Amino acid sequence: MYFVFESAIIPWRNSLLYATIQGGRPDFPEYEPHWYLAQPLIKPLPPLTFAIHARAPKLDNYPTGTIMDLYSIRLINLLHESEVKFETFPVTIIDRKTKEVLPLHYELFHLLEMYPAIEKQLPRGLILTEACLRSKRLLFRAKEQMNLVLIHQDLKEKLEEAGIIGCHYTPVQEIVKFPEEVFGD
Repeated sequence: MYFVFESAIIPWRNSLLYATIQGGRPDFPEYEPHWYLAQPLIKPLPPLTFAIHARAPKLDNYPTGTIMDLYSIRLINLLHESEVKFETFPVTIIDRKTKEVLPLHYELFHLLEMYPAIEKQLPRGLILTEACLRSKRLLFRAKEQMNLVLIHQDLKEKLEEAGIIGCHYTPVQEIVKFPEEVFGD
């Protein structure tokens, strides 16, 4: 079984936990190929800094409001052990209020796996191809919708058993809003 894998929106003390990029977003046309193409970047990202609530619980997967995912080294190590193909870029983490550098190790995660996966969209959800289901790939972008990351149940369970915090898993059968033009109907 597959799930759509995303950063979770987690409330904390009347706000939401997220990481805010400091100094503006990188100019992605300069960093070819595009992030969603699941190919190594030709030019590495510049040094980036993100701000978080220092007193809040620490997440392993922070929403950033960008196309980039910010993962803890713990989550990155689990994905590496699972032989998922990716590259990472180190970042600096600062406290949102004081702007002091925090002794936390996070990196931007760039997934380098993309495969055909979606046969069609029905009102009740996505239908994955038989080839996708048989492949049992653990974590990848759907070629038909590059911003959609799919995770296999086996990897989902591994992350849950490890206590990874900040991930949201939606069964593909529950994905009902998907651009029809992707399928050329």
